[in-house]
Amino acid sequence: MRAGLDAVIAVRELALQAHAGIASGPVVVGDLDTAGRRQTGAVAGETPNLAARLEALAGPDQVVIDDLTRQLIGAAFALEGAGPQSLKGFAEPVQAWRVVGELAVESRFEVRAGRLTPFVGREQEMALLLERFERATTGEGQAVLLAGEAGIGKSRLVQMMHERLLTASSPPTRIRMQCAPFHAASALHP
Repeated sequence: MRAGLDAVIAVRELALQAHAGIASGPVVVGDLDTAGRRQTGAVAGETPNLAARLEALAGPDQVVIDDLTRQLIGAAFALEGAGPQSLKGFAEPVQAWRVVGELAVESRFEVRAGRLTPFVGREQEMALLLERFERATTGEGQAVLLAGEAGIGKSRLVQMMHERLLTASSPPTRIRMQCAPFHAASALHP
């Protein structure tokens, strides 16, 4: 979404107009030999065709997406419904959405509100964190290091701890800092 919006803005700054279509789904990319001609990096599948049809729907300086993409982006972007669209090559009408802009969200958990998987199997870790928090509230200094491979649920564990503490009689103040994956190779880049 960001790339599509940025591309539209960059082209507008050149006093030109652009439009983009974005669809999500399976795509096959590979070399194709047809009628004696070799096509390197050919793209095939319903998804690129849908993206091209959505692009044709987009007006000047607009980005249009399909419903699956809308589900995947959650609440990160402001959208306007474009309604069901009859598109060439598709038997059923396709729900389309115009991307208005990016919304300010505090974390990726807000973006996925109501769509997170159940939080299971972390009772021991949660108990340790809550016990350390209780010690800290009594004036006993504490530090906890959560370390592990990407994707194992470190941020989710902290998010769930915060949600549990919100129900306390004196909820804590939270200061949230996150690193973007774009700077993974740059040490200490906040």
